[in-house]
Amino acid sequence: MKILHLTTAYKECGVSEYTNFLIQALSDHDNKLVRASEDFKVYLQDYLPDVIHIQWASGVYADHQFREFLHQARVKKIPILMTYHNDAPGLASYKPDRIFIHQESDRFIFHDYPIHQVHLIPHGIPQLLSDVSPEPGTFAMSGFLLHHKGVLPALEAFSDLCQIHYQKKLRLILSCPLHPPNIRYSQ
Repeated sequence: MKILHLTTAYKECGVSEYTNFLIQALSDHDNKLVRASEDFKVYLQDYLPDVIHIQWASGVYADHQFREFLHQARVKKIPILMTYHNDAPGLASYKPDRIFIHQESDRFIFHDYPIHQVHLIPHGIPQLLSDVSPEPGTFAMSGFLLHHKGVLPALEAFSDLCQIHYQKKLRLILSCPLHPPNIRYSQ
């Protein structure tokens, strides 16, 4: 199967990393990775995929160019899959054949979509955390150090938890690399 993966333009971002992990997991297929900054329309002629998987991050795809790309894919009867990563204004208007979400609470965003077209695929745990034994009182968090990831509220909540349960051993493991365009947030 030939899979065309469209992802964000940045190499150092979670969506792009997620796509790379997905391609590794699907290595028995013919995968083609295309960044949103490229002219991805040419891949409909040159590569002719069996399926298109779009990593959705709003504001990444130029609307007119993107809609034309989707139109051409539909004319060629190529199924369109979208993985939802952030706010989705207008995502449903693109009418993908399937939508993948990472948490159950995202289902309400797609309540107008037929239930069989919205699939939950939770984020995996990075290899970095896989060797940590899950002792009682251990909390782990991974992802880029970005405001919307909730790292600061998680730290505050953990601090409160430590004050309430000061007699117990609690451990917090963070695997939160800095996101280059957002270094200022980490300071």
